[in-house]
Amino acid sequence: MKLKFVLLALLSFAAATQTFAQSVCCLLGSSSLSGLGRPITGNLNTTWEKGLLEDHAALVKLFNVRPHMFYLEEAGGPNAFATNQVFPDLLAAEGVSEKDSPDGTIFLGLKLIQMEARNTKGSLFSLPAILAHEFAHAVQFKTRCVLQGKKRELHADYIAGYFIAHRARFRKQSTSQAAKNFFAKGDYMFNDAQHHGTPEERWNAFWAGYQLNKASKAPSGVYAYNEGLRYLRGLK
Repeated sequence: MKLKFVLLALLSFAAATQTFAQSVCCLLGSSSLSGLGRPITGNLNTTWEKGLLEDHAALVKLFNVRPHMFYLEEAGGPNAFATNQVFPDLLAAEGVSEKDSPDGTIFLGLKLIQMEARNTKGSLFSLPAILAHEFAHAVQFKTRCVLQGKKRELHADYIAGYFIAHRARFRKQSTSQAAKNFFAKGDYMFNDAQHHGTPEERWNAFWAGYQLNKASKAPSGVYAYNEGLRYLRGLK
């Protein structure tokens, strides 16, 4: 699947050379845009982007947290990350007020999207799980979550599983494909037991969140967040 995009603005972005002092969750463990590439504002002009934006809107509605999402032209390999930092220049380029996106930023890399398109034969069912995992970190930033390291990541996996079940209520979704591709990213530290947890631990957290949503008659982001914390307290 070849991605085509319309580049509306490439900014001379001063923050691209700085290292974030704020919290960051990055697939490669890097905490600076200089190591990742440059953010892109504008429309990728693709058939799947509408669905991705709808997923983002559904996450905002479910958790009442509003990070803005940008695409990233990665300098190295496929990547994505979340930070609690807000980027006024990038928001202004899209005509978005800081007041409308006060809860940090999520970046999804174009190489990552291309890779997922190839690995899922164009379905991109894994992308909502990746987005939900990074969105979960935005929720953690806002709530000042005290979890650190592996448990913080497993909590995000729990929330990602909850959202995938929630998403299946209103859109076609292959849960098995989403999970398979989501947890097969050893090159990006997803399978490092000291970073994101083992594949088994991550799948168990994801599946627990998924099952919680399936059993819920009235889905609630607050409920999912708190039940994720309860789930982690039960782990050794």
